[in-house]
Amino acid sequence: MVFRTGILLMLALWLSACASVESFRKMTPAQRAREVCTGIDAYTQLDSDEREHARKAAEIRQVLDRGYRLHESCRTIEASKAPEIVCPSSASRSGDTRCSKEQNGKYKRICRDIPVPIDGALEKEKLAEHDAQARARATEKNQLYQRCYTQVLPMSAEQAYDYYKQH
Repeated sequence: MVFRTGILLMLALWLSACASVESFRKMTPAQRAREVCTGIDAYTQLDSDEREHARKAAEIRQVLDRGYRLHESCRTIEASKAPEIVCPSSASRSGDTRCSKEQNGKYKRICRDIPVPIDGALEKEKLAEHDAQARARATEKNQLYQRCYTQVLPMSAEQAYDYYKQH
């Protein structure tokens, strides 16, 4: 816990050291504009949304390729009554995998992956929607970046830093 707190404190100090008027003075106008524009809340939110839609689209592609979804059904039983089964990583699961996980040494959680049929047409609709949303967020993000970049590029280091702090 102390180690984790120390790491977080060092990261916060490093980040604050990166964003100072002095560091902005050392940057070229293009570097300052890039630093400011990729750090504003609206840009980071659009970037996050774009990545989330892309992740969901990739997941749906995987489901379509496999032909079914996996639903994990779990139950908790006393450890003394649990069979000795090792859990594979979620990346290596394929179908009816069973596993158990220790919980406080007294109980084990036994899980089973259950294949669930999919509606291919519905999955393709959801895929198209997530792809469209990811493209829309990417377009919005790029437009926001371009507007910001053209606004920040001619600014002095001090003006760019003030803009950075306000956004």
